[in-house]
Formats: sequence, structure tokens, C-alpha cells
Amino acid sequence: MNIREALMRAEKSLKLSQRKDWYKILGVSKSAPISEIKRAYKKLALQWHPDKNVDNREEAEAKFREIAAAYEVLGDEDKRARYDRGEDIEDRDMGMGGGGGFNPFGGGGQQFTFHFEGGFSWWIPVLTSVKYEVIFA
Repeated sequence: MNIREALMRAEKSLKLSQRKDWYKILGVSKSAPISEIKRAYKKLALQWHPDKNVDNREEAEAKFREIAAAYEVLGDEDKRARYDRGEDIEDRDMGMGGGGGFNPFGGGGQQFTFHFEGGFSWWIPVLTSVKYEVIFA
């Protein structure tokens, strides 16, 4: 193993050790079915919704965002499988096609990158599918 491989392994190990435990955030086991994950998400989202926690709104907003992020990963079978394998979900979703940067459409769809002579590039995300889900009935 050369130095570059060792450095890449060390960086990956560090990243894995610092990532959030989405299962712990939702309070479910790693073998929980999607129905249990969804139920836990709904319960916690209602409990920590910022409109219901006016006294500690900042904490509620942070918790609510964390709960939503956990459900975004664990509620999607593909993302959950990648997370369980230890893959970096953010890198794959944000960097599709080498364009990088912030995708205001949530990482789904295709991405077109335009390269200009001045040395800069500009990319346009193209939304190919939209997923809507009613969480509060």
C-alpha cells in the first residue's frame, strides 16, 4: 500500500467516524422496516416541529432539520443501502457528473455543465422526476 492509498483510507475512516447515526436520531434499529422508520419520523417531526415549539424555536428547527435529513436517507432504499455500506451519500448526490456545488433541486435529475474559455463553468440541474409524499394526514 502506498502513501496515497493510506491517506485515502484514513480520510474515509475519519469521515465515517464523524457522520451522524441516522438510526439513532430516529430511534430505530438498523433492521427496522420502512414502515417503522416512517412512523418514527412522523412522530418526531410532529414533536419537534418549530411551530409547536415556540419557546425553544432554534433548538426545534435544528432537531426538525436533523430528523428530516435522517428520514431522507433511511426512507429511500437506495440511499439507505449506500449509507449502510459506509458510502458517502452527500458526495454522490451533490457531485453527479463532476459539476459539484449546490443543487437547488435536491440532487435528483440530470445535470448539464457548460465550460467557457475564461476557465469557469456553469451547470444547470434538470429536474426529471418529482417525488411528493404527504407526511401529515
